[in-house]
Amino acid sequence: AYTAYSRAVVAIAAHGLFGGLVGLGLTKRHVLGQPLRYWNILFPSVLAHGTFDFQQMLLALDVWDEESQSIMVLILDTALLLFAAVYLWRQVRALPLSDSSLSVSVPLVASAEQG
Repeated sequence: AYTAYSRAVVAIAAHGLFGGLVGLGLTKRHVLGQPLRYWNILFPSVLAHGTFDFQQMLLALDVWDEESQSIMVLILDTALLLFAAVYLWRQVRALPLSDSSLSVSVPLVASAEQG
């Protein structure tokens, strides 16, 4: 039962957060021009995903009572999701995204009339 909950409900929200963490790193590198290596961009997401998978594995191996597994999954998954969400929120709020700080130039699309 805990696996179904974890895979159906938590995994969707978690992967959205993990994608947000990668997007944050890409924004810092490509929009703000910060010299980040790709490993530095991927590390927060890999760490969060690995922590999620590791706690799932530990619960499956060490806790045999299904009710205890369900309770522990609910607590640990919620804690991990909240931590990742708060970290992402704080990082996004700290971004200096004013019009003058953006280094990305958006190309103008030529209309069909211009040929």
